Amino acid sequence: MKRHLLALLTLIAALSLVATGCGDDSSGGDSANNSAANNSAANNNPANNNPANNNPVNNNPVNNNPANNNPVNNNPVNNNPVTGTPEDYTGYSSKASYINTISIETNSELGDDVDGDGDIDNALGSLLNSLSGLLGDTDINATLQESIDEGSLALGMTWPGVTDPASDTTAALDFFQLQFATAGDASAFLADRDSFDRGSSTPLIRFQTASFTGGALEAGPSTFNISIPLSDTIQLALTAERARIKGDASLDALGIKLTDGTLSGAVPLVSVAEALNAYISSDNCSCVTGGDLIDTSGGAGDLACNALDASNCSGDQDICGTIVGACGIAIGIIGSELDIDLDGDGQNDALSVFIRMEAQGTVITGPAAD
Repeated sequence: MKRHLLALLTLIAALSLVATGCGDDSSGGDSANNSAANNSAANNNPANNNPANNNPVNNNPVNNNPANNNPVNNNPVNNNPVTGTPEDYTGYSSKASYINTISIETNSELGDDVDGDGDIDNALGSLLNSLSGLLGDTDINATLQESIDEGSLALGMTWPGVTDPASDTTAALDFFQLQFATAGDASAFLADRDSFDRGSSTPLIRFQTASFTGGALEAGPSTFNISIPLSDTIQLALTAERARIKGDASLDALGIKLTDGTLSGAVPLVSVAEALNAYISSDNCSCVTGGDLIDTSGGAGDLACNALDASNCSGDQDICGTIVGACGIAIGIIGSELDIDLDGDGQNDALSVFIRMEAQGTVITGPAAD
């Protein structure tokens, strides 16, 4: 259990799927994003005023910057959610996919050009190599895949308007956190209600700028969010900015399958710190006293670990004491790998990521029960 948590906590640097939600080139708002970042035009919508979005992970200063006022996020679609309920979503009849494989590319020489400078960006691969000595024989990708296989991490998408990726030229993707319609049966799913803009039938996770070239998909840029299940009682909400999805899409018996799929983007350092703060302040770490683990008031360039008391941590809470004790080292290592300047101030404040994924066709029949 402790090894499982340690591996997933390391994923904080990589992922941001509540998918709960994603935002897209058209959508900046999602259930994970009730933060200063969402004071931009793209994110100023009712979705961000619901309890699901009031998450300490996202209540951080890293997103309160001019970077979020760029055309990528400033899309009117998210300012006009369609009033209604998840039952009113019209995309359930669209072809759909279930993401059955996710893995982090640990080779730092393989990745995508996140910042447009012509060079490959994959700082997370370099970071994981740096942390390999601390993680021992922990296989992060195996742990992530285990979460998918056991059903605690279930993500999928509909493809509104897509008939056949081989012949279509334009595409759109709506992402959802899923629930099995029948336990263990990946042929049909229900869309989690938290995947929708509050009070509307509009999905929070949207990539509406997407295209096919002979089945080759390119989608984004957007904001992609993911909820990493650390236990039965806690999930960590994380965000990747400038997210792009690529891969080869084709029809299968149930919907659309995606092979050689990739997700690239940049995770703000402060969001990593806030995710750690949320975990340490949760009931899972009730043995820790003293407040937030990391002071984020100075932004990405001035993070500081606070002196917390973890002397009472033992048994299943040993991991909490380990995180508190390694805080300074972890922030230092992660900080040294930052390679993306999201807010344009000349200082790198985010970590580029490159994630591989595969998907199989499925059917998303409707929303889960309220």
